[in-house]
Amino acid sequence: MNLHIDLNDFAAKLSQQTGKEIRVEQTAEQQITAHYLMSIKLDLVGSSHDSVHFRYTLPFGANVLLSLFKNIKSKKFTLNTNDKIVAVHLSAFAAYRNALAGKRISQASLQNGTLIVQTEAA
Repeated sequence: MNLHIDLNDFAAKLSQQTGKEIRVEQTAEQQITAHYLMSIKLDLVGSSHDSVHFRYTLPFGANVLLSLFKNIKSKKFTLNTNDKIVAVHLSAFAAYRNALAGKRISQASLQNGTLIVQTEAA
């Protein structure tokens, strides 16, 4: 089964939850740029059980500041500052929880502003 997540809809959900404007756009074949306080480049690099993984690139000053922290974990995101990877835990989002119930993510890709998540039985 494939789960199609429109990047604009995903950004709207994040904006609603945080109360801050977040914009997300596809900027290259497997790359998106998130605009929130600064522009963050995210290259899709893989997936795991319930997450999609992006390698992030931040402006220099933000990289220096973030290097002061180790890893940051929350219900919806895990930030690995050593490898510069952010894992987005899609099953933690109510909008995708039912679609991912009893399944695991086998592959993810970006196409025309849509994150396409392929799943298989867990």
